[in-house]
Amino acid sequence: MKICLFDHHNNPYPIQGYGGIERINQLLFLTLCKMGYDTTLICVDSSTIEVTYSNQHIIKLPFHELENIRYGRTPVSKYFNGDIFQTHTSSPKHCNFDFNGFNGEWVATCHGYMEWAGAKNQTFVSTNQYQQHIQDNLIEATTEKIFITPGCVESEYFTYTNGTHNKIVWLARICSDKGVDRLLSIAKNIDEEIMLAGNIEDYHLYNQLISCSNINYIGVIKTEKEKADFFSNAKVSLHTSIFHDPFPLTILEAQSCGIPVVTWANGSVKESNFSLENVHDSLESIINYLKNQEFKKFNNIEIENWVKSKFSSKNLTDNYLNVYNEILKK
Repeated sequence: MKICLFDHHNNPYPIQGYGGIERINQLLFLTLCKMGYDTTLICVDSSTIEVTYSNQHIIKLPFHELENIRYGRTPVSKYFNGDIFQTHTSSPKHCNFDFNGFNGEWVATCHGYMEWAGAKNQTFVSTNQYQQHIQDNLIEATTEKIFITPGCVESEYFTYTNGTHNKIVWLARICSDKGVDRLLSIAKNIDEEIMLAGNIEDYHLYNQLISCSNINYIGVIKTEKEKADFFSNAKVSLHTSIFHDPFPLTILEAQSCGIPVVTWANGSVKESNFSLENVHDSLESIINYLKNQEFKKFNNIEIENWVKSKFSSKNLTDNYLNVYNEILKK
C-alpha cells in the first residue's frame, strides 16, 4: 500500500509546541513509516523534517503550490500516484483536487465543525463531531463511507513525573473562543495561582488576565518538552473553550502527564476526559469543584495509563489503516 499524507497548511514540520491537525498528520506519517508502509508527506517548504527510513518520502513545496494542489490548479498526480491520498482539512471551503491520472482513493479527515471536504471517503475525529455534522445537514450526497478516527497523544514526551504539582494551569490561544472570560471568573473566585501559557491573539483580554493577582502568564510554549514540563508541574489543568472542540489534544497531553483536566461540557470533551466528574456545564460547578479539590480523588498513574491505552499513535495509525483497507477492499 502506497500512502500520501497531504498538508495544505503553512506550518513547518516537525511541529513543535503547537498544532492539532499537523501534529496528528505528523504522528500518522512517522508511525506508518515505522510500521513499514511506503508513505509520502507533502508539506510546506519551510519544513526541516528529513527522511530517516527507506520507505519514507518527503516533498516540500511553496505554500502557493500547496494551495494550487488543494484547489485543482495542479493535479495530484504531478507529485503522487498510489493507493491512498489522505488530506486533513480545517476550512469550511471545499477542496477541489484534480485527480485526473490518479489511480488511488481520496480519504479526507475533517477536523472542525461546520467544515467539510467534499470527499466520498470521509473521516471524523470524534463521534460528537460526526453527529454534529448530521445535525447541521453537512453530510453530503457525494460521501459514501464515513469513519471515526480519534486523535492521539505523543507519549514520548508526555508522561507522569513526581514533583510539587501545586499549580492550576491553562494552555490555549488567548482569545475569546478559548473561554478567557470563564477563566477570569474562575480566577477571581479561587485563592490559588493559575499558570497561563499561549499565543496572545487578543491583547485586551490578555491585559485583563494579567491584572488578576493570581494569574501568572509565562509566555508561548515553543517545544513539546516545554509543554510536557508545563503540565507535569500542575495538579490540575483547565479547559474553558466556549466553542465545540472536535478533539482537543491538550486534554490528552495533560492527562498523559497524569494530570486531571477540568473542562466545560462541550464538543467532544466527554470522549476525551478520563472522568465525567471533571466535565461541567456551569461556572459555579467548576469553581466549587476546584475549591473542594475534588479532582484529587483520581490517581495520576491511572489517568496516564487510560490515555495511553486509548489514544496512542499506534491506535491512531491502526484506525487509519482499517479505513484504508476497508476502502481498498474492492
